[in-house]
Amino acid sequence: YGVAIYGGMGVILATDDGGRTWRPQLDAAAAWLSGAWFIDRSNGWAVGEYGTVMRTRDGGATWSQMRNVPTPAWLHDVHFVDHQRGWAVGAYETVLKTNDGGDTWTHQQTPAPRRPFGLPLAYHAVRFASDGEGWIVGDHGNIFFTAAGGDTWTAEPIDLPEAVLDLVNLSELTTTPGGAAWAVSPVGVLLRDPGRERATWRVVKTGIPAWLRSVSFADDANGWATGDRNTVIRTTDGGRTWTLKRDSGRRMGLLYATPHDHHISNSAMGMLNEEFDTAYLLFGRVLRPFLFGGDVNSPKNDAATMALGVAVTYNFNEFSWRGRDNPHRIAER
Repeated sequence: YGVAIYGGMGVILATDDGGRTWRPQLDAAAAWLSGAWFIDRSNGWAVGEYGTVMRTRDGGATWSQMRNVPTPAWLHDVHFVDHQRGWAVGAYETVLKTNDGGDTWTHQQTPAPRRPFGLPLAYHAVRFASDGEGWIVGDHGNIFFTAAGGDTWTAEPIDLPEAVLDLVNLSELTTTPGGAAWAVSPVGVLLRDPGRERATWRVVKTGIPAWLRSVSFADDANGWATGDRNTVIRTTDGGRTWTLKRDSGRRMGLLYATPHDHHISNSAMGMLNEEFDTAYLLFGRVLRPFLFGGDVNSPKNDAATMALGVAVTYNFNEFSWRGRDNPHRIAER
């Protein structure tokens, strides 16, 4: 039995046959959903934008929205250690805890995170290996550990140069029965060895270049990680070696986009669409100063676009009014 969040507008899919077929459980909820967790076959929670928390007590046949959630922030992940105690994390350094199954939530304090640009960042995943030990991971190499059931948190380091941590946006986290913790980021797979308090995380070489987004282990030996360009890699020996199971077979090109005009003036930058492997491009030159929540409508078709094989680019938007504070734009390649 499994549950998956499918894209936008609150769609939840479920499978009873190991993923061969999927059926919708929730369609067109009031908000986009980005994380789900089931403590058993019947009881589960899902979280998303606007501080949305959904709960089911019947295996997903029906879902209800929890009303006492004290944040409008986009919640990226949720985890419960039993039917009552759970955590949710998200944008603007949000960490929430519940002791009553999600009926009410309170903010939790964590150590001051590493903020290379002085701006609030996002926490993307939370997992507990036991009632006492758990982790939160987020942008710019921020990892927090608790050995006290979430009552207190401490920062844990990553064995990488300080400048590299700007790029280490950790997007997913999982634990194994043996106590290891795994996370994924643009720099690859990271491991925290079991049995050490305030341990250092280290990068595990997979030999496969990929921007990884998700990781899961079935036991101490067998794990999978997935990422952009439909990449799936697998280990059967506890992460010592990894094999590529599939990818799109297409080469990545441009990898950067920004909503700030001073970053892109007189240049062509873009990033790969993380789901469909198409090019997202933003071209500078005559863009007016960017206003948060505004848009730039500037179709281009010049020598730079043609050299990149892009026939048409459209506009560039930042949907702050929907809580979506990432660059989203369309280009045809």
